[in-house]
This record gives sequence, C-alpha cells and structure tokens, in this order.
Amino acid sequence: MLLIPLTILIIVVAHSNALLLSILILFEVFMVDTLIDGMVGKLDNKLLKEQVEFFSEIRHAYHEYNMVEEAIYEVSQNDELEVSRQGEKIYEILISDNPEEELEKYYDVAPNSYLKEFAGISYLTREFGDRKTPERSISLP
Repeated sequence: MLLIPLTILIIVVAHSNALLLSILILFEVFMVDTLIDGMVGKLDNKLLKEQVEFFSEIRHAYHEYNMVEEAIYEVSQNDELEVSRQGEKIYEILISDNPEEELEKYYDVAPNSYLKEFAGISYLTREFGDRKTPERSISLP
C-alpha cells in the first residue's frame, strides 16, 4: 500500500522540523480517514440499493414457500450480491439452536438498522406465524 512509503518519505523529509513533521503526519491521517469513510459510504449505499430488490424477492419467495427461513435461504442462494451474505447470516440465525441469542449477536454487527429490523421480523414470523388480513400478509411487507 502507499501509506507506509508515504510515511517514511514524510519522516525523512521533515525529520529536523517537528512542527512540519506533525502537520504532515496529521494531514496523512486525515486523508486516510477520508478515503476509508468514502469507501465505507460507497459500500453502505450499494448494500441499501441491493436490499430493495432482495426484500422484494424474499416477499415473493415467502408467499411461495410460506416459510420465512426457506424464503431467505432461497433468495440468498440465487444472488451474488453483498446483501445475500446478510441473508445467509439471518438464515443461520433462524435455524440455530438458540435463535434469540444469535439474533442479539447479529444486532451488534448488522450493517444497518433495516437489516436488524428484517432479522427481528423474520424471527417473529418464524416463531409465531404470519397473521393474514384480507388484503395482505402482516409480517413481511
């Protein structure tokens, strides 16, 4: 990576001037932080865009299988998307021996609140079933 050679160059060039060295190192840290934030933001936006289609496909699969864990598994296996990895994690939570504990662990590492809520709704649907109204299913939008 470019970071180590750049740091060495800064130290070699500014080793005699502590103020200049400090300013250049702080600038380097700022630039690295900015680049990392940009990359993370890009991944977050990509994940959010993928979630729209992913949730729609799960809704259709749920109506086909009438089992939330099977719907999530099926859609997660068909896609090569980033959100499919999250779907696989949610599926593993639903089929685990202690889904409540696994769900709590997932809440700590989920990339966004929408996936946290989806995981919770999926768990509740699996445990208690889906109440139907004349118009539509209650639990999965």
